[in-house]
Amino acid sequence: MVNINMTQGAAGQGEAAGIPERPFPAPVGAEFADFFAGLARRQLTVRQCVTCGTVQWPPRPLCARCHEDAFGPFVIGDRGVVHTFTVCYRAFDPWFASRVPYAVVVADLGTGIRLTGSYLGDDLGALRCGLPVRARYVTDGSHPTLGWVPADAAPEGAS
Repeated sequence: MVNINMTQGAAGQGEAAGIPERPFPAPVGAEFADFFAGLARRQLTVRQCVTCGTVQWPPRPLCARCHEDAFGPFVIGDRGVVHTFTVCYRAFDPWFASRVPYAVVVADLGTGIRLTGSYLGDDLGALRCGLPVRARYVTDGSHPTLGWVPADAAPEGAS
């Protein structure tokens, strides 16, 4: 069972003002700490075994190659291609109701690592498998999240 924590909405007024609050999962395990700290720094950070150098995602207690349990952070590139995606037409939570349809993308970074994030491109119709994408880092309150935009999209803040 997933425990959902509710946080203040983007306007900071929360449910009391009639604005649904965004749901976030309960705090995750320590093995994800480097990943979320990396998102806050606008970097994709995964774990690397300090014994054999194997880079792994998702995090697990032991290295898949040598079975050791010591890891360090490893920054990977933030570009890839859409491996698969889904477009959601129904909101599973009131916070998403005004955002449908929206898409969730699994991007293949070409290193054996695939990461999931929201599709933040302007045109859902352009979304397809094989589309080159780059990471876009979003912070909602104190929660860093990962999204994907087409690789040729304008950088954040550009007009």
